[in-house]
Amino acid sequence: MPNLNTSMKQQNEKPRLCLIHGWGASNEIWQPWLDQLSESFTISCISVPGLGDHQLSDSTLTIEAALDKLAVKIPRNSFLVGWSLGGMLATLLSSRQELAIKGLITISCNPSFVQQVDWPNAMPLEQFNNFTVLLAKNVTKTLSRFFALQVQGGSDGKSILTYLKTINDDAKHTHLSETLGFLLHDNRSQLLALKQPSLHFFGEFDQLVPVAVSDEIPSLNSMASSVVIKKAGHVPFLSDGEMMAKKISAFCVAQGTK
Repeated sequence: MPNLNTSMKQQNEKPRLCLIHGWGASNEIWQPWLDQLSESFTISCISVPGLGDHQLSDSTLTIEAALDKLAVKIPRNSFLVGWSLGGMLATLLSSRQELAIKGLITISCNPSFVQQVDWPNAMPLEQFNNFTVLLAKNVTKTLSRFFALQVQGGSDGKSILTYLKTINDDAKHTHLSETLGFLLHDNRSQLLALKQPSLHFFGEFDQLVPVAVSDEIPSLNSMASSVVIKKAGHVPFLSDGEMMAKKISAFCVAQGTK
């Protein structure tokens, strides 16, 4: 005879959602969105090594080392949600068999953030290099410019920009340069090989990830789908969090029924 207590516990358990933030940010970026997610999910916010509140004493940081540090904090059988750089890292982590990731969700993430010969919908390499030089010269000015780009043209831009600046005041980044360099990684082969279903959100007016990328995602993986958030910028979970939470919940429920 089945154990009724165990059966009820399994039915009542919420899916595990692990959130990985983007470059120049910290876990504080998620705070306004958590209430909209917590009804449906058990949530873990995972700090990117060298950014925000995950300070490192190491003088250098490779993408492989960052992935290893992230992996030990992710519970098995989770759904991964990654925003921007966090989306790239989440895609790479999804292929780790020991994590048994159930599904991937990215937000404002380009499979290749920098243009390739066969991937024009991305940042030109020269522009990326100029940004890297500016960061080396003046961190404060570079982050301020970056925050402005994240909200430019998008809905609720003024309030989101204020919030980005507020949480930046408390952030203690130790590896801004190294983690920025991670964005040179071309992630398309990892997405192509992904065996889990994936859901990818894009802001219609995102100045950092062209919305045209949304049309390319399904061609990289038949189990991938895209959602364009109308009038949103680079941080759609702060402008359209309720709608995104519902779509993520439906996506995760669908995986549980397969």
